[in-house]
Amino acid sequence: MQKKSINMKLRNLLITEDNIKGNGWLYHGIGWGVFMFFLMAIVVPYLQEGSIECNRLVKQFIIWMMGGLLVGIITKYIFLIFGDKKTDHIGH
Repeated sequence: MQKKSINMKLRNLLITEDNIKGNGWLYHGIGWGVFMFFLMAIVVPYLQEGSIECNRLVKQFIIWMMGGLLVGIITKYIFLIFGDKKTDHIGH
């Protein structure tokens, strides 16, 4: 029973084709960009006891958002080409 529960949790974490349809790819990319911005521009400098400068934050935000859009577009086209085949094999 516990193995089934773990497999369901893993299945819920994966990106599915339904999540990418419409504007889902945009939300996925922006989410990825915001997460990476927060991690790389705020958390890492804080842990390294570095300084956080406003102009640097703006530049990094723009870069990570463009990167997020690129990730979203790539994800969308991967699902258009290959479909949702990877999630069919989990737990089997």
